[in-house]
Amino acid sequence: MYQSSDLSPELNRINGVAITILSIVTTILAIIPLTTFIKIRQVGPCSLLLISMLFSTFAAVNSRIWSSENQSEWYSGAGICHIETPLRQPLTIAFAFAMVLMPWKLVETLRTRRVVQFNRVWRDIVFVWGVPVFIIMPFQYLVMTNVYSIIPGFGCMPEFDESWLSLLVVFMWWPVLLFLTLVLAIIMGIMIHRKREEISESLNDNSSRSSERTFIKLYIVAAVLIAIYFPTQLIFVIRYVPLRYGSFQFALEKNKEWVVPTLYHTSDDPQIQFEPWAYIAINFLMFLFYGANTDAQKSYWKFVENTGLVKLFPIFFSQQPHSSAKSLLSYGDFVGYVTRKFEKRKDSTSKPH
Repeated sequence: MYQSSDLSPELNRINGVAITILSIVTTILAIIPLTTFIKIRQVGPCSLLLISMLFSTFAAVNSRIWSSENQSEWYSGAGICHIETPLRQPLTIAFAFAMVLMPWKLVETLRTRRVVQFNRVWRDIVFVWGVPVFIIMPFQYLVMTNVYSIIPGFGCMPEFDESWLSLLVVFMWWPVLLFLTLVLAIIMGIMIHRKREEISESLNDNSSRSSERTFIKLYIVAAVLIAIYFPTQLIFVIRYVPLRYGSFQFALEKNKEWVVPTLYHTSDDPQIQFEPWAYIAINFLMFLFYGANTDAQKSYWKFVENTGLVKLFPIFFSQQPHSSAKSLLSYGDFVGYVTRKFEKRKDSTSKPH
């Protein structure tokens, strides 16, 4: 749907610049957490963070390329949109599957108290990526209304018709996976509450440092899934999932203009320019969870030593992570902060009055 460029601009340029900068910064910050998930073979959070980093990369590029309302000055999108557009929907559904897998595996861990074996990693990979790669990726072309669409500030995106086939290939996954995520998150929260005494004993055991941090993360993840992810995604489902569906028409055959991109103005969907903030927040949240602890600091220090930055800037890298002085990065260790607060409260309540 082409529109004239006489409409008053509604694109928030400051928002676009901020998204570009913060997408790059948080993507870099998320590298260490991503490597951590790979090492411990956690397919759910690894997939979730990888997708978030990819979408942040898209946002950093697109917000600079399409940074105005003047369509006559726009880059046509050839090349970059042919790559991004077919990836967006499969990655979005893979993200939703990863959100289901995270509480599912945590519930399984709480129930069995055993580490998941390596052969189950492949099952998790198939669970997260099977439908996006083998169903949505190839069959989405049957229900796409055009090759791609462009909206300023956001960039390339796919559009789908409202046929029954779109319901099966695209739209049904969003509400179904959202409901499963909510149910599993609630079950996880209930199980953590029931095992609170066992968790408390682990927190009092000085030898179970890794266990206490794991349980603290369980509390935090449960709260995030229930309090943040569900209402946010529910709004997304309400906005974008059609309620009525018609007959299927093969757009590639019946529409000769299928290969022509559709250009929009910000006024057609003013909120979409702010969507990349969700992935910026995820990148930064994962950094607080896994990128500011002692192990991460050792990784940063090793990188600094290998690149020779210690010799070039000795004033900035005079302290190693294991030194007694507290590093600036340690203040960002969110899980460590919660753990210390919990321990102080336990110590104060255990002292005789």
